Amino acid sequence: MSSQDSSSKVVKQTDEVDGGLLDIKYLFITNKETTEQPEQSTMDEEIAEQLEHAMDEETAEKLEDTTEDALDGYLPVNSEFVEGIQDGSMNLDIPELGKPIDGLNPPTRPPISKLRGIIGDCSKPFETQCAFLDLFWDGLSLPHKLVRELMKPLMTDAEASTLEKGKDGLHVTVYDSKGNGYPMVFKFWLSVIWVLTEGWTRFCNQNGFEGCKDFLTIWMFRHNQTQRLCFVIMGRRFPIYKVVKKKETLVLHSE
Repeated sequence: MSSQDSSSKVVKQTDEVDGGLLDIKYLFITNKETTEQPEQSTMDEEIAEQLEHAMDEETAEKLEDTTEDALDGYLPVNSEFVEGIQDGSMNLDIPELGKPIDGLNPPTRPPISKLRGIIGDCSKPFETQCAFLDLFWDGLSLPHKLVRELMKPLMTDAEASTLEKGKDGLHVTVYDSKGNGYPMVFKFWLSVIWVLTEGWTRFCNQNGFEGCKDFLTIWMFRHNQTQRLCFVIMGRRFPIYKVVKKKETLVLHSE
């Protein structure tokens, strides 16, 4: 069984009670080619068109906001991947650098309602495993290749110059899945390792991160109001108890 099985996908199930969104579940299903697919596609388009005409703009915006709020601060996990690890049927393939361990690509922008309106230019997300060492030395180390390819394009020449000097670093704010901000310092330590430090241990304690089990999805963005560089870090937990090595090929998530 492979986490990269293209015959499977994750879909969203919505239960509606008293006109509100009660629960949102992610279900793992298998695609099956049937002769009914074109008819279903046509039906979906017709329904969407009817809904578009039936709702005024204000109602449509409220529905969109309600759906986003129901998913607020949550990244789905591939349940079949987790079950495969637990029953021993899943062999951990070596994923490419930055790519999610279970094959589910995260959204291109952080799904956190509290941060709406403040996220300007934003990097593509990548995933890295939380290491035990990072928890003890108060610093999250970030893969050099991912920083260079995904984050450096967001930096000004002055910011890049400050970081490359490897001394003081940049003062940044790191947001968790609830939209809470934590002050930290982003630096190129000894001109060798990119780290988020001086606050990382507190961030981990507040969010309950554990070494090896938690895989962290990371975005860098520029704050619309302060114009300062910021980060968002959201965790997903798996029953994994060892370091998973990754291929060095850089993977950019598609839009």
